Amino acid sequence: MASISAPTLLATYQSSHASSSKDRHVSLAPVYGSQGELAVLAVQGDGVWTYDLKTLRPTTSYSVPPSTVFTTQPLSFLPPPSAFPEKGKAKAQPQDEDEEMSSSVDSEEPESGPRRTSLVGVQSATKGKRGRQTSEIWCWRGEDEEKSIIQAGHPLQQLHHLTSPRHPVLAVASDGNLFLLDSADQITALSHTAATGEIIASKVMTATEQSVGLVLVGSDGRIWSIRIGLPEDGLCSATLTSESRIGKHGAKFVAADIAEDGTVTSIGEQPVSDTTSNPISFRNDSSALTSIPSPKPLIMHTASQPSSTLLLSLAGSDAPIVLVDSDVSAFSTEGVISELSLLGKSPSSSTWTVAFVVWHKHADKGGRSVVYTCELVVPEKGFGMNLLLGSQERTARYLAEPKAGKGGKGNVAEVAKSAASSKRAGEGELANLLEGDMGEAEWSSARRLLRNSKTIPSSTLVALLKRAITDGHLEQIYSDFLSLSPPAIDFRFELRRQISAEEATQLLGQLVKWASEWCDNRTEGLGWPDSAAVKTSSTSIPSLDSVLAHSSLLLDSHLPLLVEHDPAAPLLESLAASLTPLLTLQAEIRQLRAPVDALLTLSKREERRRAELKAKKDSQRMERSVDASGAGGKKANHIGVPKPGMAAMAYGQDFGKWKVEDFVF
Repeated sequence: MASISAPTLLATYQSSHASSSKDRHVSLAPVYGSQGELAVLAVQGDGVWTYDLKTLRPTTSYSVPPSTVFTTQPLSFLPPPSAFPEKGKAKAQPQDEDEEMSSSVDSEEPESGPRRTSLVGVQSATKGKRGRQTSEIWCWRGEDEEKSIIQAGHPLQQLHHLTSPRHPVLAVASDGNLFLLDSADQITALSHTAATGEIIASKVMTATEQSVGLVLVGSDGRIWSIRIGLPEDGLCSATLTSESRIGKHGAKFVAADIAEDGTVTSIGEQPVSDTTSNPISFRNDSSALTSIPSPKPLIMHTASQPSSTLLLSLAGSDAPIVLVDSDVSAFSTEGVISELSLLGKSPSSSTWTVAFVVWHKHADKGGRSVVYTCELVVPEKGFGMNLLLGSQERTARYLAEPKAGKGGKGNVAEVAKSAASSKRAGEGELANLLEGDMGEAEWSSARRLLRNSKTIPSSTLVALLKRAITDGHLEQIYSDFLSLSPPAIDFRFELRRQISAEEATQLLGQLVKWASEWCDNRTEGLGWPDSAAVKTSSTSIPSLDSVLAHSSLLLDSHLPLLVEHDPAAPLLESLAASLTPLLTLQAEIRQLRAPVDALLTLSKREERRRAELKAKKDSQRMERSVDASGAGGKKANHIGVPKPGMAAMAYGQDFGKWKVEDFVF
């Protein structure tokens, strides 16, 4: 079952400045190559910290001046030892076997040693051309506090780790420019034909030593798919393979996330016209979200009302469908969740480690950031029936429908799928993720689970009927429900507790419809069918027994309410008119069934007696044949008994074989 565990405190940092969505006080990311055991944090005006997620203790820290402003998330990775050799140090060659063993032992260093590389984008103190803001890349290796500074010349949005040993880092600027950083700290600018704009998300979809597939998402909803070539000898190049957009023209998105399969989830504002329905929005003060690798497009995001909550949702065309919610208001009182990050997965289970940062604003301009970790469990076989059925009520708890007039705007979550996924990054296509309505897909899954599951509680079944009445799926869901085994004892109580008189009237109307169809076709079973049309009624509606049983349950639980409810009066009369001839027909059929059953019993008894008599005759015939072969003297050799002493053995084998076959028969 999907779940979100209670948070665990990782760290707390104070700040003398206010935090914003662009310059968050604390940003964090996993350490690549650590198998989910390490995480790196960048704290504005404090430094870059590396934490061990098992012990929840810091392992490494790099201090920075208080005026330092980080512009990207930190990037830390454990590359092969030859990828980033330490400057000024050469590896000594051992003289003999003993020295070689001693040297190898002494050179062993923990994962936090010189092999780990940490980088972060920093706002430059000097302005660039035309007074625009520029960024630098600060790089630390191992435990060395000395850093190398690489000038980027553009404001940076994200740093990405590549598998190429020649170019292990890709830098994406917020204006769409791309830069490669090699192992010697040399930076190379890549030119491409993608239109410039404010980049709010980027992700490396495919990465080899020869090429890289990159996806960029702009604040206006545009999506670019770019192929970067990394030849061994020659110039690196970037080629725009496709371009598309999500949302409407004029949309303004503030955050986005790109999943492993290419699903792009963005949050922001888009215009609402008079001809379109108002979009549904999450009541939230934060734009933090992260995707969860899964066969389904799962996202983890937050909601601030009615309380601060972590949400696991299934991405939909209109709005996410909330599957799991976890109230963290006790840990974030008067705080806002400003950051979400997926740190790693347990190798032995489907459990993910997720970190989130809660920003608490003080009375002055300062505040503090509190970092928590929690565990997210995602079932590998999908989600259960109860989780799917309760998702609509859970989603409504965190959604609000804003009243936007002409030219108004409302927060929405837009979902699209780009062809820059791991399989199609180089093909240059962008496709929409969901072609049908997500609500319809959910109802289809609910119907399938309803038909296959045998352990659904009565409260959930009645809740499903209530949702079906509201969403217009009553006939399909009720038909599947009547095809199940008889309901549990507490089903009548749940009907009385959850179903109102108006809802009971709609259930009664559906039962009356089916009873009327059975009444109209009640004579079809008494004669020979003349056409194929006679076969349609019995397969398209529930059985007569189930209609009668559920009519009795509904009347037992709601008859006093239905009698006083005026719209139910004609339905009660129609039900009585339909059930009276059906009950009469059923009684007549039961009277006819008694002699028919007696005749069938006599026929089966006679058939069984004939089979026993035939078996007895065959057994006697075989015994006579065996006796004759045993007393045949020399003639017995001509019928397969070479020696008189073998006659008894042959007789025993044949007789035993016959007894076994008779037992099986």
